[in-house]
Parts: sequence; structure tokens; C-alpha cells
Amino acid sequence: MNSLGNVLQRQAHFAEAEKYHSEVLARRRRMLGPEHPQTIITLQGLAGDFRGEGRFVDAETLDREAVEIRRHLFGVAHQHTLSSMRDLGRDIARQERYAEAEQLNRQSLEIARRALGPEHPDTVSLMINLALTLQQQARYSESEEINRAAIEINQRVLGPEHAYTLAPMSNLARDLAMQGKVGEAEPLARRTLELYRRTAGPEHPQTIENMNVLRDCLSRAPRYADAEELARQILGITRRVFGTDDIRTADTAYELGTLLAIQGKPDEAISVLGDAVQHGLGREKLVAMQTDVDLKSLRSDPGFKTVVADARRRATTASKPE
Repeated sequence: MNSLGNVLQRQAHFAEAEKYHSEVLARRRRMLGPEHPQTIITLQGLAGDFRGEGRFVDAETLDREAVEIRRHLFGVAHQHTLSSMRDLGRDIARQERYAEAEQLNRQSLEIARRALGPEHPDTVSLMINLALTLQQQARYSESEEINRAAIEINQRVLGPEHAYTLAPMSNLARDLAMQGKVGEAEPLARRTLELYRRTAGPEHPQTIENMNVLRDCLSRAPRYADAEELARQILGITRRVFGTDDIRTADTAYELGTLLAIQGKPDEAISVLGDAVQHGLGREKLVAMQTDVDLKSLRSDPGFKTVVADARRRATTASKPE
């Protein structure tokens, strides 16, 4: 059953995978104990299901448990411990706690370089994690440098179409686009997207993320009509794959709203942004909406003011400790 859960997870059927992993985890905790290696493997699998479903708080809880157990059993420099620390960093970053994620990723990477070597796949995976947290903090030149190094290592060690190679290629395309280097970014994004579609499938989360990268490239070109068309495609896929209340769907709706605003389509922009606010938009964007320069054309519109007021309320609620 655990193997079936793993297969479903690789196919991005996260809710179905969760059912199998949850059942196996309960049985293994009961029969093998909470610190048995097979129990921890299933714990990590269930955390991956939660990440795929956008349940990052739940994933963080499980990954913290895995880190503590593996530290106790194997030590902090063991490959399994570092794997759990990598996943924990991803959980934290997806909750917009970027400084905390960066600190953990730097710590994990330094340990991995000493314990595993600078070209070990797990070490490079941690490099990619760190680059992503820098990118999420708009530190694009720093992220670019790390992503280029990761691509060079992985192309040589793992091959040009390995998942660990495609991830930094996608991230590099976004780094370049956000620095205005669209001429280099767009071909890289298109090539990476084609590889993801062929190797992972057209609706895999990584494929969807690379579609977002290409949308960023088009926005920066600027080719707003093309970016809008792609954003609409992405929104349809995210609603189908992740659901209407997932943060990834809300993020896509927000980006579509900005593109509509830029092109002078205020009524639809406000409607789409309102949906994003009501259906899972993250606190960072809720807070930034009022001052987002891409939305400046909407600031005098009463409908947009209502959406901003709702965003403020939700941001305040999200920041209150439980």
C-alpha cells in the first residue's frame, strides 16, 4: 500500500496518495514504532502528499518530526536527515517565511557539502532550495549564480533531462526574466517546459510551475496579451488539479488580475482579484495588493477598494497567532 501511495504521489494524485500513506503510517507506528526507518519513510511520503495538496502547515509538522527522529537516530550529517531538512525548508518557504527557510537551507547545505561532497545529488538539491528562497526574496542575481552552478553539476552528473537538472533551469529562467534578461530567459523557459511536459506530464505541478515561469517571461517582454492567454490556461489547470481554494490557484488568479489591470480591463481584473483574495491568497500578496504598481490603475475604483479592504482583514487574521 505504501508503494501504491508513492506511485499516486508521483502521478500528482495527492489526495488519493494521502489515504494510502495515512493508513500505512498508522499501522507502522503501531507495529514497528515511531522511530523505525520504514515508519519515517511513510511519514515523509505523507508530508509530500500534504505539500502537493497545498497543506504546508501539516507538511511542516510531519517533516519536523522526521528531522528530529533522524537527528536522534543518525545524526545531523546523515543523508536521510539532510533529506528531511530539505523538505522542511520547502514547507517553511511555501508559508512565506523566507528568511527562516534561507537560514535552514544554508545550514543544511553547509553540512551536506562536508558530509556528502559538493556534487552529490542531495547537496545540489539543497543548492536549488537555497536559490529558490533567495529568488522568493527578490535576490535574483544571487539566485542566478547558484542555479547556474547547480545546472552545470547536474547536467554533467545526472544528465540534461533529469528532474534535478530541470528544476534549476526553470528557476534560472525566472531569475533572468526578473532581471530583464528576457532574450535569454524565454527560450530557456520554453525548452524547460517542453521537457517537463514530456517527462512529467502536462498537468504535473512542476509543469504548471514552469508555465508560470514562461508567463513571467512574457510579462517582462512585455507581451501582455500572450501572458494573459497563458495565465488563463494555467488558472484552468490549477483549479482542476489543486482546487479553487489552493494558494497556487489563488496566486495564478492574482497574476491574471495584474495582467488584466495593466491592459485596461478593470472590471474583470477586480473580479479575478476578489476571487483570489477569497480563495487562499497568501498573506504576502494580501498585504502588498494596495501598493502593487501593476494594480495602480485600479486604486481609485470603489470595487478595488472593497477588495483591498477584504485583503487587509484576511492578512490581519492570518498574522494572528493561534
